[in-house]
Amino acid sequence: MKILSLERFFQENKAPNSNMRTKIVALMSIFTFFQQLFAQPITQKQIFAEDISKINSLEKAIQQSELVVNYLLQEHYTPSMSICVTKRGFPIWEQGYGYADIENKVGVNPRETLYRIASVSKPLTGIALTKMQEQGWIDWNCSLYDYVPYFPKKQYDFTVKQLAGHLAGIRAYKGKEVFLNRFMSIKEGISVFAEDPLLFEPGTQYYYNSYDINLVSLAMQEARKEPFEWYVTHNVLEPIGMKHTFPDMGGLSPNQSIPYSPDKKKQFKRSTEVNNFFKLGGGGFLSTAYDVNLMGQAILGKAFLKPEYQEQMLTSQQLNTGKDTGYGIGWQTTTDWQGRTYYGHIGNGIGGYAWFYVYPEEEVVFTFLFNTTNPSIADYMHRIMDCMLKGASYKEYTTHNYPVIKKSEE
Repeated sequence: MKILSLERFFQENKAPNSNMRTKIVALMSIFTFFQQLFAQPITQKQIFAEDISKINSLEKAIQQSELVVNYLLQEHYTPSMSICVTKRGFPIWEQGYGYADIENKVGVNPRETLYRIASVSKPLTGIALTKMQEQGWIDWNCSLYDYVPYFPKKQYDFTVKQLAGHLAGIRAYKGKEVFLNRFMSIKEGISVFAEDPLLFEPGTQYYYNSYDINLVSLAMQEARKEPFEWYVTHNVLEPIGMKHTFPDMGGLSPNQSIPYSPDKKKQFKRSTEVNNFFKLGGGGFLSTAYDVNLMGQAILGKAFLKPEYQEQMLTSQQLNTGKDTGYGIGWQTTTDWQGRTYYGHIGNGIGGYAWFYVYPEEEVVFTFLFNTTNPSIADYMHRIMDCMLKGASYKEYTTHNYPVIKKSEE
């Protein structure tokens, strides 16, 4: 469509009278005013101004949410956001914002642009472990040493399930381990922490870390006598249809967003090079917003895992005292800031950040991916999700569109 300037419009169309010209000038002035209005910087006050109870449509919810997104981009919290929100499997907000590559001004495609999903890798490993339990290849109630007898003996025994729920007493990162940049296999990677003692008697405390999941993935690998990533690919990714989810092998993969980290002036620089393969199960996958969302849809659809196994995966584990930890098998399984039940995870890694929430009662799945390190945006994410859950309540579907599950390898 050809857009003319106001003067050109009058030259070519010869307005019939001054009244018409006046009306057109007035309309153009209003249009210019709104252009300038929306070009003004967005303030924090603006993004929280609207009372969520007044949101009465999905469209208004997206409008309010986009205000937050644009604020985050404007204030350099992140170079980009890749968003996929679905209800009953139907996309209700699927959009990329900002740049996957700042220098070359490469945009974002939620179905194709890869991000480091960091600890959102844990729910994927949780699904894979549960599938393996269902198939009879592993028993998560057994000791790790039944599968990994060469792991140095500790003062207490612990099970695969305790590892998957962060109850085993394994330590977290220390020093600069998070910045390791050499390729190690999953088996080689346990050398980073293998000689350290347990922090506590298993089952007496909850202590979140990624090394727990390193050991889970190694146990799975030994149980199947095949690489962990092969099992995940053939038994989880392919059956669910997650065609753009891969191990992070270091460097940049095709279609991968560039990992950035902010400097002291909130300008983005390329992140320090790291190689996450050795901790693949706990924080080493690349994926797209759409693919991660499919994982949540598979949970809501209840067609991938047998119900009794899925229920165990999504049930909070407990301390020896009987207190719930809010963490199942690779999944956060608790209530959010408004008391709503959800399953999911947040991921925070070098040059990659992710929010993945599945709301079973609302039948809504959220995926937000960012190509930056720890932007500290919890309050803003809460605002977006509150708006979208309110808006989604006005969107009704009489059927569902969950992924059709292909038969996996046994």
